[in-house]
Amino acid sequence: MLNTIADNEALFATNKKFNYELDKHIKGELPEHFIYDLGFPSDILLSAGVPDLKIEMNSIRLKEKSDNQKHPYNLNEVKNLPVAIHRPIAIFSYLDNNNA
Repeated sequence: MLNTIADNEALFATNKKFNYELDKHIKGELPEHFIYDLGFPSDILLSAGVPDLKIEMNSIRLKEKSDNQKHPYNLNEVKNLPVAIHRPIAIFSYLDNNNA
């Protein structure tokens, strides 16, 4: 879990930057293969086995998933995604770690 003021400040700075970039994405102002920086895993994610590597997401993947009938959502609905990722309400494990 985020235990220090520095951890919280880093998360909120990452979240603010993500929301700014997401707004640009929605307006069509981001480069085509833009990579979102979602920060590094929180302690809770590390304890669940997430590797201690930067979490990133391609803007194309985010848009493709929003247009997909299996997972339809509006891009506005992913505002504050870094906070949601780093403060999960649940973590599930796979039986096959290759798919985790």
